[in-house]
Amino acid sequence: MKKLLILTLSVMTCAALAESVNVYETSFEADEGFHVGSVANQVGWTLLFNELNQMVVTDDDAATGDYSLRMTHENGQGDVGCIKDFEYNNPYKSDIIVSFMWRPSTAYMAVELQDKSGNSICDLFLRTGEINGNIPGYVVYNLNLDTTKWYPVTVRLDPKNNKVKEFLVDDNVVVSDRDYIEGASGDLGKLRIKSEWFYTTDSYMDDLSVDLVPEPATLGLLGLLALGFLRKRA
Repeated sequence: MKKLLILTLSVMTCAALAESVNVYETSFEADEGFHVGSVANQVGWTLLFNELNQMVVTDDDAATGDYSLRMTHENGQGDVGCIKDFEYNNPYKSDIIVSFMWRPSTAYMAVELQDKSGNSICDLFLRTGEINGNIPGYVVYNLNLDTTKWYPVTVRLDPKNNKVKEFLVDDNVVVSDRDYIEGASGDLGKLRIKSEWFYTTDSYMDDLSVDLVPEPATLGLLGLLALGFLRKRA
């Protein structure tokens, strides 16, 4: 009976750990506290600069629901951006998955992931136009995408080894096993969305999610420990 109880508890523990833990999730919807207009000071989002009319919650297009985040480009207005802080515990250094829907434009959208000290982990530059440069930590994605469609974007971080494990756009692997930018370490602490001014098309983000996901190796180790414990009891 004790063996069965221990085995059941072990399986339940592994199953619980196998599930992702949501750190943050938003679709920029009204029922989440957002309203149409500048994202400044909405639900913990702040502006990087002072362009109140360029990083906005909008109802003119959305991947799901009614609202999305729009990055508006106006010539001569400079770079635009906003930032969101996260607070959570990750004692086992589980992988961190950041995912969102993206409607591209000819201007780049840079999603900068920062650690809890504010150091940049990596910069993901997404656009349909030409991008030059490919240095550690900076990931560029350049493809002839349809600017009227939404595409899934996913980046998986490995805080144990300070690696960008995988970066995917539209389920295609763009890069894998890339080092964090030098000086960055630890868990994700901030997500910073930036864009450039010198194109006049808008890009959009929706369905943003940040999740902790345990590694399969960790789950396997837990299973072996449970079996070893049962053998000793036998």
